[in-house]
Amino acid sequence: CIYMARGEREILVSSGFPLNAATASPKILSVPENFTAQQGRQSGEVVVSVKRVSNASAYLLLYKLATEENGAWTHATNSLPRFILTGLETLKLYHFKMGVIGTNGQTVYTDIITKPVV
Repeated sequence: CIYMARGEREILVSSGFPLNAATASPKILSVPENFTAQQGRQSGEVVVSVKRVSNASAYLLLYKLATEENGAWTHATNSLPRFILTGLETLKLYHFKMGVIGTNGQTVYTDIITKPVV
């Protein structure tokens, strides 16, 4: 005899099998604040950061040369809200943008900052 639970939790629990946690609704992420891109200690180095965001599971950095408006963004992820980029072309303008990734994959982005690299 086959019986289907059809999503009824009481029937699922009575099966004796361990149940996965119920899927929680996504936590709302706030827009990242205090977004900065500052010259690092070395030539061609930039430190990009935002203020830590509640419920963030990761941070996403996107950057590219400002002259390549239709060019692809280079990206990196980190569990911390800070990135140190090295080896950037000096005396060039770059676009920087950061995203905060939530536990269910939702992403909230900052505005773009354009800065010269020295």
